[in-house]
Amino acid sequence: MSTSSTASEPRGAPAPASLRLRLALAFGLLAAALAAALSLVLGHYASAAARQEIGRYLTRLAVEYRDKLDASLGERMDDVVTLARLDTSVPDADSPERRRARIEQMMRNPDFAWMGYVAPSGRVEIAAHHLLEGVDVSQRPWFHAGLERPVLLDAHEAQLLARLLPATPEPRRFVDLAVPIAGGRGVVAAHVDFSWAERLRRDIERGAQGDAAFDLLLVSRDGSVLIGPRGLVGTRVPLPRRANTRAAVAQWPGGDAFLVGASLSRGIGSGLDLGWMTVARQRAELAFAPVARLQRAILWAGLALTLAAIAAGWLLATRLARPLEAIADAAKQIADGKPRVALPRLRDNREVARLADALRAMLAHLSAQAESLRQAQDRLERRVHERTAELVKAQAELELEIADTMVAREDAARAREQLAARRGPDGSKNEPQEARP
Repeated sequence: MSTSSTASEPRGAPAPASLRLRLALAFGLLAAALAAALSLVLGHYASAAARQEIGRYLTRLAVEYRDKLDASLGERMDDVVTLARLDTSVPDADSPERRRARIEQMMRNPDFAWMGYVAPSGRVEIAAHHLLEGVDVSQRPWFHAGLERPVLLDAHEAQLLARLLPATPEPRRFVDLAVPIAGGRGVVAAHVDFSWAERLRRDIERGAQGDAAFDLLLVSRDGSVLIGPRGLVGTRVPLPRRANTRAAVAQWPGGDAFLVGASLSRGIGSGLDLGWMTVARQRAELAFAPVARLQRAILWAGLALTLAAIAAGWLLATRLARPLEAIADAAKQIADGKPRVALPRLRDNREVARLADALRAMLAHLSAQAESLRQAQDRLERRVHERTAELVKAQAELELEIADTMVAREDAARAREQLAARRGPDGSKNEPQEARP
């Protein structure tokens, strides 16, 4: 009864996967693992770098806004200081005509809403466009402090002056500046229209890169929004714990998450610091949209790398499996009774060559054993044939001897019968009678 390699396998068992498929899957899984690890590592560091860059960009916007506000306020304060110094620099510098000429010259700057000379008594002597001339302003916060040192006061509404200026859609707010005139001659005061800060904000927004929406805010010392989106002006917002550092994600009123960069004002001189903070914020989902796109790109690149690795693994597996398939085909033909088929001599790689040589040596050894067994079988068959012939011959001789013996016994029996017939019953010898004619 013949047997095969599959005789011991259970009936209905699935065929084993090919080496080519296994190698391709192994390469694919290895590449997928490497691509996944690489994607995670690159995604983590790239995302962190992108987040930091976006945060630094928002912080730079806040710093730019702060610097422009500080620089502009410093220039306006320098203008007021210059007026105060010019009032005593030359003879007759404090005449009404000279004072008015200097004020009109300064008022060409649209940031100023009002400017004037105030006597030590608190009465406005000379003012731009004659506004508030003769009015007692001694109760204003900036007046008494301005008699002693330069003063800078935070934004506020001035209802009296606002009524004298052209109407605007939004209530007018002003930043107060005051500088003492040497010799106790009074104060030079100015109101900077707070819309100047809004213009600076719009200039920065127009020059900002990208099209992602962000908000620039100017926040007072107590956290109230001075400039910003319409719905936030006048409300208090959470301020970063530390300004001029990297941006961070924070929850704002309404539950929305924003990436926030902030910068604290450095002031324009000793005692001239309003404590303002400029804030640049952007919705977290918008701010990190480039990060999400980068992560998706890395994942797609990892998937493409995995597919390429599977294809390369399939080609490599095909190359590695081809000599093994050649060996298997030759072995099958030999097993099918084609002894003239020889195993191919393969030199693709050392391992396959060693396998082919080992199989060739094994087949040669098996062929030698088979020839030896065949010769032994032939000898055994000859001996069996010879012994069988001898046994047949011996059997024939024995049968002949038995037949001779049986004939001899029969002859002896007949002889005894004849002898008994010749003798009489009494034991006498009977002579045979002559036969009658």
